[in-house]
Amino acid sequence: MTFVILALLIAVLIAGSWYTGVQRKALKGLRDELVLVERIGEMEEKMRTRERLEAFQKEEEAVQDEFQSDKISGIAMRQGVPSVLINGTVYDEGSVFGEYIIVKITNKMITLVNQKTQAIKNIYVFEQ
Repeated sequence: MTFVILALLIAVLIAGSWYTGVQRKALKGLRDELVLVERIGEMEEKMRTRERLEAFQKEEEAVQDEFQSDKISGIAMRQGVPSVLINGTVYDEGSVFGEYIIVKITNKMITLVNQKTQAIKNIYVFEQ
C-alpha cells in the first residue's frame, strides 16, 4: 500500500512537471506571437511613413523638374516688398506662378506652396 501511494505521488509530481513544461512552452509561443504582432504594427507604420516620404519626394522632384526650364533672373526689394523676376515677369509674395503660390521671397530663396497638394517647396537662388 505504501508503495502504491509513493508511486502515485511520484506520478503526480512527474505529470505536474510535464504540464508546467508544456504550459511554459505554450506561453513562450504566445510571447513570440505577441512580439511578431508588435513588429508587424511597427513595420506597417514604417511602410506608411515610407510611402508618404516617397510621395513627397516625387512632388519635390516634379516641382524641381517644373522649375528647371524657368529662369530666376533676380530678387529685388521694391518699396520694402520683395519681388522675384522669373522668365522676365515680376512676382511678389502671394502671386500665383503656375500651380504654385509664392508665399515668401528672401534674398536667398523663394518658398512656394502647391495649390492642390499644399506641398511646400523652397527654390534656392544659387540652385539656378
